[in-house]
Amino acid sequence: MSTTVSKTEDGLRISGSKYYSTGSLYADYILIRAAWADGPKASVVLPTKRAGVRLVDDWDGIGQRLTGSGSTFLENVEVNEDEVFSDEAEDDYRTPYNTTLGHILVTAVATGVARAAANEAGALIARRERSFSHAPTVLPTEDPILLQDLGEISSAAFATEALVLAAADALDLVDKVAASGGNASVERHAASLAAAKAKVVIDNLALNAASKIFDVGGASATKRAENLDRHWRNIRTLISHNPASYKALHIGKFELDGTLIPDNGFF
Repeated sequence: MSTTVSKTEDGLRISGSKYYSTGSLYADYILIRAAWADGPKASVVLPTKRAGVRLVDDWDGIGQRLTGSGSTFLENVEVNEDEVFSDEAEDDYRTPYNTTLGHILVTAVATGVARAAANEAGALIARRERSFSHAPTVLPTEDPILLQDLGEISSAAFATEALVLAAADALDLVDKVAASGGNASVERHAASLAAAKAKVVIDNLALNAASKIFDVGGASATKRAENLDRHWRNIRTLISHNPASYKALHIGKFELDGTLIPDNGFF
């Protein structure tokens, strides 16, 4: 870990950098993971306006352009004692599978984009005034091919929603068991597994739905003014942060011989 907290004659100071500082550009405070110069790790909460904190708007992804995922630079920033929360032990800081909610939320965003694509696909057909000369009907709203495409897009959106809710139900069970005083380790793994399975399927469903919108809209749907490509770009950017292929690999290993899926926060 390159970001460090040090004790100096002038008090505590923190220096380092981080890319993908999602949301930081809009934040009043930021949470930073760092390490003390002598080894132990810690969490540091800092106001973004403090001297030495530099937030750079350098995220230029094809999608998710408003997430504020720029870089954060800390240059000998003053830190107050009550802004540092040191880890007592690595095991105490992180409970296994404790980031499942975050992964479900990201997949839920892709699901929401798929639903938006379905809504816009219907609106596209409704306002189309002409079709191809070889189309089976004169009116696009009566074209069985376009209606089938719309039905497939809508069905994909429905399926993504059902999968996200199923993963959320699995996570709710973790809270119920924990609230009753149970260990919930089995339930935590099950919830993370459900979230991973949901993502593996939703990624393709959502991407296909966002792409298929151009089948119902025709060439006019590709006009920049329509901005319909944003759905595909946003989904593609979201799901690229945590490729489904790695999740599918570990899901397969679990199904084959019971090997537990990784419990690190990035899986």
